[in-house]
Amino acid sequence: TEDGKEVTKWLDKDGNLSDERVELTIKEGGFVTEDGGKTYTKTFENIATGDYKVTETNYMIEGYKFDSEHSVTEAETTVTKNEDGAADLTDVYDRTGKLKLTKSIEEFVDGEHENTTLVFKVTGEDFEEYMSVSFNADSDKSQTTEIEVPAGIELKVEEVYSGNYKPAEPKTIKPTDLITRDDAGNILDEPYYEVSFENKLVRSNHTKGIINKYTEDAGGGFTIKERVGNDD
Repeated sequence: TEDGKEVTKWLDKDGNLSDERVELTIKEGGFVTEDGGKTYTKTFENIATGDYKVTETNYMIEGYKFDSEHSVTEAETTVTKNEDGAADLTDVYDRTGKLKLTKSIEEFVDGEHENTTLVFKVTGEDFEEYMSVSFNADSDKSQTTEIEVPAGIELKVEEVYSGNYKPAEPKTIKPTDLITRDDAGNILDEPYYEVSFENKLVRSNHTKGIINKYTEDAGGGFTIKERVGNDD
């Protein structure tokens, strides 16, 4: 308080009170770590008594998804003549991202793709998931869908059902392909991978090849059956 009124001041890295806003960084604020960077500590000595509030303003780490539900980015404490204060903040991160898949059909003709669902299988180390895009009479040439995937592992994306369309070649996504910033250079809250496929419409009813038949299980999975035959 000053003249009996409550005032707000900021604590600088040396423990002095400032009338101007102060932001301390781990690199330049005098923080120390004893566990290789998992925990950082900053100790202020001989500071003014009173109520203190600590707020973390920059907690994003490139390539990681911030878990706001389980993190603590704000804490309050009181420093008295006989008792020290303490403020504990916790940042929780998930090494996950999203996979955005875009499916485009070349030689796109209205009516030839009506009520068609194309299915893709995504696999990686200890990971397997399916994603699909649907086309109907009013669809655009390209359709996009997305799922959450682990980051930091190699992923293979393959088309397992292509309807009357020529199947696209499988694609591999590497951990270094993870997009962590937007076009303006800002760190994304949810990093993502991006993959796209293009198919050409098969109009011939006499083209032989593998035809993938897809059905959706009651539990939400997929059953893939293959046969060799005509496209009709």
